[in-house]
Parts: sequence; structure tokens; C-alpha cells
Amino acid sequence: MLLKIPTLLVRLFATTALALLLAPCATAQLLQTWDTKARERSQRLHSAGVTALEKGQTDQAVALLNQAIAADANDHVAFNTLGLALARQEKYEEALAALQKAYKLSHEAETLLSTGMVYYLQRDYPAAIKSFNRALEIDTKLWQIHGALGFTYMRIGDFEKAEASFQRLIKAHPSSVLAYRGLALCKYLSGEITAATKSAEHAQTLSSSSKPILLLLAKLEFVQGNTDAGKLRVKEWQAATLKKKVAPFAMTIFGYPKQHDFHWDILLADNFDNGNFLLARTRLLPKEDGARRSYAAKGKLAAILPQCKAATEAAPDDFYLWHERALLELASGDYAQASEHFAKVLQLCPVCRIDWLHLARAQALAGKPDEAAYALNEFRRQLPNEKLSPIFTQLATQAKEESPPEKPATDSNKKPASTGGSGF
Repeated sequence: MLLKIPTLLVRLFATTALALLLAPCATAQLLQTWDTKARERSQRLHSAGVTALEKGQTDQAVALLNQAIAADANDHVAFNTLGLALARQEKYEEALAALQKAYKLSHEAETLLSTGMVYYLQRDYPAAIKSFNRALEIDTKLWQIHGALGFTYMRIGDFEKAEASFQRLIKAHPSSVLAYRGLALCKYLSGEITAATKSAEHAQTLSSSSKPILLLLAKLEFVQGNTDAGKLRVKEWQAATLKKKVAPFAMTIFGYPKQHDFHWDILLADNFDNGNFLLARTRLLPKEDGARRSYAAKGKLAAILPQCKAATEAAPDDFYLWHERALLELASGDYAQASEHFAKVLQLCPVCRIDWLHLARAQALAGKPDEAAYALNEFRRQLPNEKLSPIFTQLATQAKEESPPEKPATDSNKKPASTGGSGF
């Protein structure tokens, strides 16, 4: 006996069968319009690009990353890394364009972190701060960004907000090298020598071969009159510079994932000073001129000083660049220019009080004892409890013993005032 199947059920079976018959055709059509292997090729090329960046092969990396984008134009990760690679080539507008594409494809905190880094390199600090804060809004757990924020606030002379950012980083990660490195630099620039030394020494225990920390420790030793300790720190800096097997810098310290880390310390971009220039600044008496020139040459001053000058011309309101330039000019023996530019730093950033000491030394060497004594006393007035090298005691008393020079400070025949044997 035949069963009577309801008409509705027959139609349902027919529809299902037709769908099953058509499914392979639909899948084939989809595969024709969407290459399922495109993302795989893009990721493979992206990985090769990161490896090239790690090796310092930036041009090759840019080529590989462009190939990754050609393989899959919707891969926001490739656009993000391309932005950093272009920034490494100092092609900042192109870098920002790539990052905008990345963010359009996927609103991720990492893209905003990279955008902030490019703005930082471009010295557009307000834009960098805005990008970093937006990244934190998207991902509140990305606590590493407080470090980048701290350095950016420092570059606009807002040491209070900079230190608050570093303290937030310490609260989230008590052993953060970046936080203590930033705190030490802020304290040093503000003239708080004791506090700077404490933070720098702690940072050094966390990262024993960090060149920025070792150089800062050397400066702090010299400014306190600890000449032997200062020389030892410079030797440590030199060893770290020459050492081939140094632990690579990790971009994870900024908040990047390990697979996107190509070991680039972006914060070193505007650091022109080095240990050899520091030693040159300890040899500023006329009888030591040969040693000063030797150290300056070893540090490649002839090549680096023009780069620093170009940076100040490109960003004339950036106090940190003028600070670096004046230090290099002091190492070069151009005491009049150094004096002028340390004074400029203090105009742009009154809280950069360490440069009252640098100004005092430059003025003394330029043959202006009264001005040197004034600069030193201004530092002492603001920070009376800091330990200073005996060199500064001489600067404070020499104005009573000598008259201001009648000739301009640029007169090379004028005998500079004695400044002792310890420098910074």
C-alpha cells in the first residue's frame, strides 16, 4: 500500500535536493571571486618583511610589505607594519597614509600606537599624545602605552604629566625598564640629580647593557664630581656599543606583540649625544684641547653636529633638540654658541634646570665669569640641596675675582676662566 506523502513535505524534499545539487556550483563561484590563499601569502610576506626590518634591511622590508598588500589588500597588519617601515625611512606622510588604511580596515589599538609613534618621530607631539590616548581608550589593558605617553609629554616640557605616565607604567608593571629610564631622564633634565641617579641606577639593574641608561649615569656621575665613576660608566657605555651579543631591544616594551617586534628603539631618534662627546666635555681647558678634539673625532662630531643642527632648524621650538645641540657645541669647543643655545633651552623649557649648570660652564669657558656665576646661582636657588662637582664652586667665586671681558665672548684669544678638571 502506497503512503500518501503530504504535498508540503514533497516540496521541502525537492527544495533541499536542488540546494544540494547547486551547492558545489555556488562554492566554486565563490572561490573564483575570493582567493582563500591570499591572506596566507600576505602573512608569509609580512613575516619576511619583519625579519628584514630586524636585520636593518628597510628597503627590502618595504618591498616585501608592499607585496603582502598586493597579495591581500584587506590585510591591515601589513599596512600597519608598512607604516613603521616607511617611518624608519623618514617618509612620514607616506607612513601615516599606510596607517590610515590599516585603521580603516580594522580599528585596532596597535595601529593607533604606530600612528602615535610616527607622529612622535615627526615631532608632532600633540598629535602623538592624541593617538596614544585613543589607543588606550580602545584597549585599556595596553598599559605599555603609558611609557610612550611619558616620553612624549617630556618632549613638550611637561615633566609633571610625563612622570605621572611613568608612575602609571610602574604601577602596571613594577619592573618596567622604560618607566625608570623615562623617570631618570625627566629628573635629570629638571635638575633633580639625586632622584635621577636613583631611577637610573634602578633602570640599570633591570637592563645592564642599555646604552641610554649607561650614558645618563655617566653624566650624573660627572655633574656630581664623581670623575672616576663617570669614566667607568663611559667605559661600560663603550663596551655596550661594541658588544656584538647584546640583548636586542624589544618593541613589546611599547605594547607591540612579539610577532611584530623588529627591535627598533624609536625613542633614540633625537639622541645625538654619546659617550665620546661626554669625554670631550671633560677636556675643555686650553692644555687639553688635543684630547677634546680627539674624543670629538672619535664620536664622529663632524658628521653628527650638522644632523643635529638640521633637526633644530626643522623644529625650532623643540627644547630637547637645542639641548642636544648645545651639548655637542660644548664638545666642539664652540663655547659662545653653546652658551646661546643653552639659554635658548631655558627660554623654551624653564623647567629644564640642568641647563643652568651647562650654561654656567659654557659662559665660564667663553670668558664670562659674571654670567657663569649668575647661571650657577640660579640653579642653586631653585635646587639648593643637590650635590654638585667642585667645578661649580669655582664658578661661583670667580666672578668676584675677575672682571667681565671687554671683548666679545667669540674672541678666540680670550683666556677662558678656569673650570677645574671635572666636566659633563
